[in-house]
Amino acid sequence: MKKMLRIFLACVLASIFISSINASQRKRATLQITGIYSNMRYVERAGDVVGMEIFIVGGVDSYYATVQIAEGAPNPPVVVKVEVRGSSIEFILPDSPGMNLGKFTGRVSARE
Repeated sequence: MKKMLRIFLACVLASIFISSINASQRKRATLQITGIYSNMRYVERAGDVVGMEIFIVGGVDSYYATVQIAEGAPNPPVVVKVEVRGSSIEFILPDSPGMNLGKFTGRVSARE
């Protein structure tokens, strides 16, 4: 009987330990930098597309983003290098005709 109790307690402790490892791995996964981030949308009333879409990918030496901005219609996308510090990202968009966009700073979160 004591042996069964010890085995049962060992199984409970092992499952708690494994659960805590899985939870910490899930927490790290929520800070994933790569992905598609967008607030681009179609405004039916005006017939315009507005917003920004950022697609971040990992490279050998850094992260890169394909960035597309729409102000009435989508502009051609540009590819820029992304600086990452924890969950903060930063990149500089090149000037284009009629647009002086400069530096973009943001924070990546697990919130959907």
